[in-house]
Amino acid sequence: MKYALRTRIVPAVLILSAMTTLGGCVKKIPIVQYPIFWDHAPKTVAVTPFRNETNLQHIGMQVTNDLGTQLSANGSYVVYDRTLLKAYLNEQDLQRAFSSDQDAAASAMVKIGKVQAILTGAVTTCNWPRTRTEVKVRTQQFRSASGVKYTRPVNYYVHTNEAELKANAVLLRMTPNGPQVIHSCPLRGYVKSTGETPKYSREACMSIARAQIIEQLLDQFAVIRKLIQVKPSEAFFTATDQPYAGKWPKEKKFSLAAGQKIILVLMLPPQCDRNRFKITVSRKEGRADIASFDVQWTKAMSAIPNGKQFILDPADLAAKGGGPGDYVIRLFSGQPKPALEHKIKIEP
Repeated sequence: MKYALRTRIVPAVLILSAMTTLGGCVKKIPIVQYPIFWDHAPKTVAVTPFRNETNLQHIGMQVTNDLGTQLSANGSYVVYDRTLLKAYLNEQDLQRAFSSDQDAAASAMVKIGKVQAILTGAVTTCNWPRTRTEVKVRTQQFRSASGVKYTRPVNYYVHTNEAELKANAVLLRMTPNGPQVIHSCPLRGYVKSTGETPKYSREACMSIARAQIIEQLLDQFAVIRKLIQVKPSEAFFTATDQPYAGKWPKEKKFSLAAGQKIILVLMLPPQCDRNRFKITVSRKEGRADIASFDVQWTKAMSAIPNGKQFILDPADLAAKGGGPGDYVIRLFSGQPKPALEHKIKIEP
Protein backbone atom coordinates (compact mmCIF):
# COMPACT_ATOMS: atom_id res chain seq x y z
CA MET A 1 0.00 0.00 0.00
CA LYS A 2 1.31 3.42 -0.95
CA TYR A 3 1.21 6.23 1.56
CA ALA A 4 3.02 9.46 2.30
CA LEU A 5 4.26 8.81 5.81
CA ARG A 6 4.95 11.91 7.87
CA THR A 7 7.56 11.83 10.61
CA ARG A 8 5.95 11.60 14.01
CA ILE A 9 7.70 10.79 17.29
CA VAL A 10 5.57 9.88 20.28
CA PRO A 11 6.33 12.44 23.04
CA ALA A 12 5.79 10.02 25.93
CA VAL A 13 8.31 7.60 24.44
CA LEU A 14 10.82 10.40 23.93
CA ILE A 15 10.52 11.57 27.53
CA LEU A 16 10.82 8.10 29.02
CA SER A 17 13.63 7.21 26.67
CA ALA A 18 15.60 10.31 27.59
CA MET A 19 15.21 9.57 31.28
CA THR A 20 16.28 5.95 31.06
CA THR A 21 19.05 6.46 28.53
CA LEU A 22 20.80 8.67 31.07
CA GLY A 23 21.06 5.61 33.26
CA GLY A 24 22.91 3.75 30.51
CA CYS A 25 20.67 0.68 30.65
CA VAL A 26 18.58 1.22 27.52
CA LYS A 27 18.95 2.54 23.98
CA LYS A 28 16.37 4.09 21.72
CA ILE A 29 15.88 2.81 18.19
CA PRO A 30 13.89 4.64 15.51
CA ILE A 31 11.41 2.41 13.68
CA VAL A 32 8.31 2.60 11.53
CA GLN A 33 5.44 0.94 13.38
CA TYR A 34 2.65 -0.66 11.35
CA PRO A 35 -0.84 -1.47 12.66
CA ILE A 36 -1.40 -5.14 13.39
CA PHE A 37 -4.00 -5.30 10.59
CA TRP A 38 -1.82 -3.65 7.93
CA ASP A 39 -1.80 -6.73 5.66
CA HIS A 40 -5.50 -6.14 4.98
CA ALA A 41 -5.78 -2.44 5.74
CA PRO A 42 -8.12 -0.21 3.73
CA LYS A 43 -6.79 2.60 1.55
CA THR A 44 -9.55 5.10 2.16
CA VAL A 45 -11.09 5.98 5.53
CA ALA A 46 -13.72 8.37 6.84
CA VAL A 47 -13.56 9.48 10.47
CA THR A 48 -17.15 9.63 11.68
CA PRO A 49 -18.32 11.24 14.95
CA PHE A 50 -17.39 9.59 18.23
CA ARG A 51 -20.46 9.26 20.43
CA ASN A 52 -20.35 11.33 23.58
CA GLU A 53 -21.46 9.25 26.56
CA THR A 54 -20.20 11.78 29.12
CA ASN A 55 -21.50 15.00 30.64
CA LEU A 56 -18.80 17.10 29.01
CA GLN A 57 -20.38 18.84 26.05
CA HIS A 58 -18.75 18.51 22.62
CA ILE A 59 -15.93 16.16 23.75
CA GLY A 60 -16.96 13.49 21.23
CA MET A 61 -16.81 15.96 18.32
CA GLN A 62 -13.52 17.41 19.57
CA VAL A 63 -11.92 13.96 19.52
CA THR A 64 -13.41 13.34 16.07
CA ASN A 65 -12.06 16.59 14.63
CA ASP A 66 -8.61 16.14 16.19
CA LEU A 67 -8.38 12.60 14.88
CA GLY A 68 -9.48 13.57 11.38
CA THR A 69 -6.87 16.33 11.21
CA GLN A 70 -4.03 14.16 12.55
CA LEU A 71 -4.91 11.15 10.42
CA SER A 72 -4.99 13.28 7.27
CA ALA A 73 -1.58 14.76 8.11
CA ASN A 74 -0.18 11.33 8.89
CA GLY A 75 -0.70 10.07 5.33
CA SER A 76 -1.43 6.41 6.03
CA TYR A 77 -4.82 6.68 4.32
CA VAL A 78 -6.81 8.90 2.03
CA VAL A 79 -9.11 10.48 4.60
CA TYR A 80 -12.57 11.55 3.45
CA ASP A 81 -14.13 14.45 5.26
CA ARG A 82 -17.46 16.23 4.74
CA THR A 83 -16.01 18.46 2.02
CA LEU A 84 -14.83 15.52 -0.09
CA LEU A 85 -18.03 13.56 0.38
CA LYS A 86 -20.30 16.45 -0.64
CA ALA A 87 -19.47 15.60 -4.23
CA TYR A 88 -20.99 12.14 -3.82
CA LEU A 89 -23.79 12.48 -1.25
CA ASN A 90 -26.83 14.68 -0.92
CA GLU A 91 -27.25 16.59 2.34
CA GLN A 92 -29.50 13.97 3.91
CA ASP A 93 -27.08 11.13 3.16
CA LEU A 94 -24.19 13.33 4.26
CA GLN A 95 -25.82 13.80 7.65
CA ARG A 96 -26.35 10.07 7.92
CA ALA A 97 -22.74 9.40 6.90
CA PHE A 98 -21.49 11.60 9.73
CA SER A 99 -23.99 10.38 12.25
CA SER A 100 -22.82 8.78 15.48
CA ASP A 101 -25.05 5.85 14.49
CA GLN A 102 -22.53 3.37 13.07
CA ASP A 103 -25.08 1.46 10.99
CA ALA A 104 -26.49 4.64 9.45
CA ALA A 105 -23.01 5.94 8.68
CA ALA A 106 -21.97 2.64 7.13
CA SER A 107 -25.09 2.49 4.98
CA ALA A 108 -24.43 5.98 3.58
CA MET A 109 -20.76 5.25 2.91
CA VAL A 110 -21.54 2.05 1.01
CA LYS A 111 -23.62 4.09 -1.46
CA ILE A 112 -20.66 5.94 -2.93
CA GLY A 113 -18.10 3.15 -2.88
CA LYS A 114 -15.23 5.59 -2.32
CA VAL A 115 -14.83 4.99 1.39
CA GLN A 116 -13.56 1.53 2.22
CA ALA A 117 -13.76 1.90 6.01
CA ILE A 118 -14.92 4.20 8.78
CA LEU A 119 -13.05 4.94 11.98
CA THR A 120 -15.38 5.78 14.82
CA GLY A 121 -16.04 5.11 18.49
CA ALA A 122 -17.27 6.64 21.72
CA VAL A 123 -15.95 8.75 24.56
CA THR A 124 -17.21 6.79 27.55
CA THR A 125 -15.70 8.47 30.62
CA CYS A 126 -14.78 12.00 31.54
CA ASN A 127 -13.40 12.76 35.00
CA TRP A 128 -12.55 16.45 35.17
CA PRO A 129 -12.97 17.69 38.74
CA ARG A 130 -12.64 21.27 39.84
CA THR A 131 -9.22 22.33 41.11
CA ARG A 132 -8.68 20.79 44.56
CA THR A 133 -6.89 22.78 47.23
CA GLU A 134 -5.28 21.20 50.27
CA VAL A 135 -3.92 23.14 53.22
CA LYS A 136 -0.57 21.87 54.49
CA VAL A 137 1.82 23.02 57.18
CA ARG A 138 5.57 23.45 57.08
CA THR A 139 8.09 24.92 59.50
CA GLN A 140 9.62 28.17 58.35
CA GLN A 141 12.46 30.23 59.82
CA PHE A 142 12.06 33.90 60.59
CA ARG A 143 14.17 36.69 62.11
CA SER A 144 12.79 39.07 64.71
CA ALA A 145 13.32 42.84 64.65
CA SER A 146 16.17 42.38 67.13
CA GLY A 147 17.85 39.84 64.83
CA VAL A 148 16.88 36.70 66.78
CA LYS A 149 16.09 33.68 64.59
CA TYR A 150 13.01 31.61 65.35
CA THR A 151 10.77 29.09 63.59
CA ARG A 152 7.03 28.63 63.49
CA PRO A 153 4.53 26.59 61.47
CA VAL A 154 3.15 28.21 58.34
CA ASN A 155 0.18 27.18 56.24
CA TYR A 156 0.62 26.72 52.52
CA TYR A 157 -1.72 25.56 49.78
CA VAL A 158 -1.29 22.70 47.33
CA HIS A 159 -3.53 22.79 44.25
CA THR A 160 -4.34 19.74 42.13
CA ASN A 161 -5.65 19.71 38.59
CA GLU A 162 -6.38 16.49 36.75
CA ALA A 163 -8.32 15.09 33.84
CA GLU A 164 -9.17 11.59 32.67
CA LEU A 165 -10.79 10.52 29.43
CA LYS A 166 -11.69 7.00 28.41
CA ALA A 167 -12.87 5.99 24.97
CA ASN A 168 -13.09 3.10 22.57
CA ALA A 169 -12.52 3.07 18.83
CA VAL A 170 -13.28 0.71 15.98
CA LEU A 171 -12.24 0.54 12.33
CA LEU A 172 -15.08 -0.89 10.24
CA ARG A 173 -14.76 -2.12 6.68
CA MET A 174 -17.70 -1.22 4.44
CA THR A 175 -19.23 -4.25 2.70
CA PRO A 176 -22.55 -4.85 0.92
CA ASN A 177 -23.45 -7.15 3.81
CA GLY A 178 -22.79 -4.51 6.44
CA PRO A 179 -19.75 -3.22 8.35
CA GLN A 180 -17.08 -5.69 9.43
CA VAL A 181 -14.67 -5.00 12.30
CA ILE A 182 -11.04 -4.70 11.23
CA HIS A 183 -9.64 -3.57 14.57
CA SER A 184 -10.90 -2.13 17.84
CA CYS A 185 -9.28 -0.94 21.04
CA PRO A 186 -9.86 0.85 24.38
CA LEU A 187 -8.19 4.22 25.03
CA ARG A 188 -7.32 6.23 28.14
CA GLY A 189 -5.84 9.67 28.62
CA TYR A 190 -4.88 10.90 32.07
CA VAL A 191 -2.82 13.75 33.48
CA LYS A 192 -2.42 15.15 36.98
CA SER A 193 -0.65 18.35 37.96
CA THR A 194 -0.03 19.19 41.61
CA GLY A 195 1.81 21.91 43.48
CA GLU A 196 1.63 25.35 44.97
CA THR A 197 1.70 26.56 41.38
CA PRO A 198 0.72 23.53 39.28
CA LYS A 199 2.52 23.19 35.95
CA TYR A 200 -0.77 22.59 34.13
CA SER A 201 -4.04 24.40 34.58
CA ARG A 202 -7.30 22.51 34.76
CA GLU A 203 -8.01 23.31 31.09
CA ALA A 204 -4.50 22.27 30.06
CA CYS A 205 -4.96 18.91 31.79
CA MET A 206 -8.06 18.23 29.70
CA SER A 207 -6.25 19.24 26.51
CA ILE A 208 -3.36 16.92 27.31
CA ALA A 209 -5.67 14.01 28.14
CA ARG A 210 -7.44 14.52 24.81
CA ALA A 211 -4.09 14.67 23.00
CA GLN A 212 -3.11 11.38 24.65
CA ILE A 213 -6.26 9.78 23.25
CA ILE A 214 -5.34 10.99 19.74
CA GLU A 215 -1.76 9.70 20.16
CA GLN A 216 -3.11 6.27 21.07
CA LEU A 217 -5.53 6.30 18.13
CA LEU A 218 -2.70 6.99 15.69
CA ASP A 219 -0.56 4.39 17.41
CA GLN A 220 -3.30 1.78 16.91
CA PHE A 221 -4.60 2.67 13.46
CA ALA A 222 -1.87 4.49 11.51
CA VAL A 223 1.66 3.91 10.29
CA ILE A 224 3.91 6.03 12.48
CA ARG A 225 7.55 6.70 13.16
CA LYS A 226 8.44 6.22 16.78
CA LEU A 227 11.26 5.42 19.17
CA ILE A 228 11.32 2.11 20.97
CA GLN A 229 13.53 1.17 23.89
CA VAL A 230 15.70 -1.91 24.14
CA LYS A 231 18.39 -3.13 26.50
CA PRO A 232 21.50 -3.62 24.35
CA SER A 233 22.70 -6.55 26.46
CA GLU A 234 19.43 -8.37 25.73
CA ALA A 235 18.74 -7.16 22.21
CA PHE A 236 22.12 -7.42 20.45
CA PHE A 237 24.79 -9.79 21.72
CA THR A 238 27.07 -12.69 20.86
CA ALA A 239 27.15 -16.21 22.25
CA THR A 240 29.03 -19.48 21.85
CA ASP A 241 26.08 -21.87 21.82
CA GLN A 242 22.29 -22.12 21.91
CA PRO A 243 20.42 -21.10 25.09
CA TYR A 244 20.00 -23.57 27.92
CA ALA A 245 17.10 -23.22 30.38
CA GLY A 246 16.23 -19.94 28.70
CA LYS A 247 19.69 -18.41 29.18
CA TRP A 248 22.24 -17.65 26.50
CA PRO A 249 25.95 -18.46 27.03
CA LYS A 250 26.94 -14.91 26.12
CA GLU A 251 30.53 -14.26 25.15
CA LYS A 252 32.58 -11.40 23.72
CA LYS A 253 35.92 -13.19 23.27
CA PHE A 254 36.40 -15.85 20.60
CA SER A 255 39.48 -17.99 19.97
CA LEU A 256 40.82 -18.82 16.52
CA ALA A 257 42.73 -21.79 17.91
CA ALA A 258 39.57 -23.27 19.44
CA GLY A 259 37.70 -22.94 16.13
CA GLN A 260 34.79 -21.18 17.81
CA LYS A 261 31.86 -19.84 15.86
CA ILE A 262 30.25 -16.54 16.76
CA ILE A 263 26.48 -16.65 17.23
CA LEU A 264 25.18 -13.12 16.82
CA VAL A 265 21.70 -12.75 18.31
CA LEU A 266 19.24 -9.98 17.52
CA MET A 267 16.20 -9.77 19.78
CA LEU A 268 13.75 -6.99 18.91
CA PRO A 269 10.11 -6.47 19.99
CA PRO A 270 7.14 -7.27 17.69
CA GLN A 271 6.71 -3.53 17.03
CA CYS A 272 9.66 -3.83 14.65
CA ASP A 273 7.63 -6.00 12.28
CA ARG A 274 8.33 -5.12 8.60
CA ASN A 275 11.31 -2.92 9.48
CA ARG A 276 14.59 -3.41 7.65
CA PHE A 277 17.87 -3.30 9.56
CA LYS A 278 21.48 -3.44 8.44
CA ILE A 279 24.25 -5.18 10.37
CA THR A 280 27.91 -4.49 9.76
CA VAL A 281 31.17 -5.83 11.17
CA SER A 282 34.39 -3.83 11.16
CA ARG A 283 37.71 -3.61 12.90
CA LYS A 284 37.41 -1.38 15.97
CA GLU A 285 39.84 1.19 14.69
CA GLY A 286 38.97 0.62 11.03
CA ARG A 287 36.61 2.51 8.74
CA ALA A 288 35.75 -0.26 6.27
CA ASP A 289 33.09 -2.94 6.76
CA ILE A 290 34.44 -6.46 6.44
CA ALA A 291 30.95 -7.98 6.60
CA SER A 292 27.50 -6.57 5.98
CA PHE A 293 24.00 -8.05 5.74
CA ASP A 294 20.36 -6.95 5.89
CA VAL A 295 17.42 -8.33 7.83
CA GLN A 296 13.71 -7.60 7.58
CA TRP A 297 12.14 -8.14 10.99
CA THR A 298 8.99 -10.20 11.48
CA LYS A 299 6.92 -10.81 14.58
CA ALA A 300 7.96 -14.46 14.55
CA MET A 301 11.58 -13.40 15.09
CA SER A 302 10.60 -11.81 18.41
CA ALA A 303 9.99 -15.21 19.99
CA ILE A 304 12.02 -15.62 23.18
CA PRO A 305 14.70 -16.84 23.64
CA ASN A 306 15.87 -17.58 20.08
CA GLY A 307 15.36 -14.29 18.26
CA LYS A 308 17.16 -13.97 14.93
CA GLN A 309 20.58 -15.61 14.79
CA PHE A 310 23.55 -15.04 12.50
CA ILE A 311 26.60 -17.31 12.42
CA LEU A 312 29.92 -15.51 11.99
CA ASP A 313 33.30 -17.16 11.45
CA PRO A 314 36.08 -15.56 13.54
CA ALA A 315 38.72 -16.88 11.15
CA ASP A 316 37.01 -15.27 8.19
CA LEU A 317 36.61 -11.96 10.03
CA ALA A 318 40.26 -12.01 11.13
CA ALA A 319 41.42 -12.78 7.60
CA LYS A 320 39.51 -9.81 6.21
CA GLY A 321 40.16 -7.50 9.15
CA GLY A 322 43.90 -7.85 9.56
CA GLY A 323 44.14 -10.62 12.13
CA PRO A 324 43.13 -11.03 15.77
CA GLY A 325 42.04 -7.95 17.65
CA ASP A 326 39.02 -5.86 18.59
CA TYR A 327 35.99 -5.72 16.30
CA VAL A 328 32.67 -3.87 16.37
CA ILE A 329 29.28 -5.18 15.23
CA ARG A 330 26.78 -2.43 14.47
CA LEU A 331 23.03 -2.37 13.93
CA PHE A 332 21.58 0.38 11.73
CA SER A 333 17.90 1.35 11.67
CA GLY A 334 17.54 3.57 8.62
CA GLN A 335 19.93 6.25 9.88
CA PRO A 336 23.67 6.90 9.33
CA LYS A 337 24.38 6.60 13.04
CA PRO A 338 24.22 3.04 14.37
CA ALA A 339 21.35 2.27 16.70
CA LEU A 340 23.28 -0.42 18.59
CA GLU A 341 26.93 -1.46 18.85
CA HIS A 342 28.44 -4.64 20.22
CA LYS A 343 32.20 -5.09 20.70
CA ILE A 344 33.96 -8.44 20.44
CA LYS A 345 37.56 -9.63 20.61
CA ILE A 346 39.07 -12.27 18.33
CA GLU A 347 42.02 -13.94 20.02
CA PRO A 348 44.73 -16.07 18.39
